[in-house]
Amino acid sequence: MKPNDFDAKPVELPVNVNRDLWIQFVDMRAANKKPLTENAVKLIVKKLESFGALANQSLENSIIGNYQGVFAPKPDHSANPQNNHAQQAPSEPGYFMQMFNEQTQSTVIDVTPDSNAVEVYHL
Repeated sequence: MKPNDFDAKPVELPVNVNRDLWIQFVDMRAANKKPLTENAVKLIVKKLESFGALANQSLENSIIGNYQGVFAPKPDHSANPQNNHAQQAPSEPGYFMQMFNEQTQSTVIDVTPDSNAVEVYHL
């Protein structure tokens, strides 16, 4: 049997892996002319099993990105804004002043020119 003759669709999958997603992944690999070998399937299934509840997300990411393998999904930082490095700065009044220990009182400076002090130049 040639490596290309191996049918990866009916293999035994961990209970946490969706069969339809698996078939889509196998089809995607075949469409990209990278059919799965028996050894590759064993290794990928082992990885999917180690991903636990994230196995299906891993398959979806691989299908969407046309990845040859499966990878543990990166954690979603948007669910926990304390760990989100891209979070926006607070917009409440005085936030920046408090951050720099400055007074929160504003001082208004009038910069309107005095009409009596205007000099006119003629060329």
